[in-house]
Amino acid sequence: MAVLVRFLLDALAIIGYAVKIEECSCCGSDKLLQYGFNYSFDSCGVVCKKCSAVVDNLMLEPVSQGVLKNIAQTDISNIHRLKFSSRDGLVEAITVLSKQFRRLRSITILKMF
Repeated sequence: MAVLVRFLLDALAIIGYAVKIEECSCCGSDKLLQYGFNYSFDSCGVVCKKCSAVVDNLMLEPVSQGVLKNIAQTDISNIHRLKFSSRDGLVEAITVLSKQFRRLRSITILKMF
């Protein structure tokens, strides 16, 4: 499952939509994330509580941000060595990244018309 998360993160980065995990994808603050964070599909990353009031977003469990961060920072050859306390964070990370792809696909289709 961790390999799938890494694949989705890398694929999004390759097509120009790198997911911002360590700082707010709206204001760029890394300090405000300690007070909680959500995920914004429009800005393709986590957003702090302050910015979540002004952008469309969904609540992201803290364990999921940790999963995304750990996987993104780990060399691909060492992904298999990562250990997670539960599968919940992995499942939520896959769900969010899959929704991000679907959202981008629908935006691309709309731009064609």
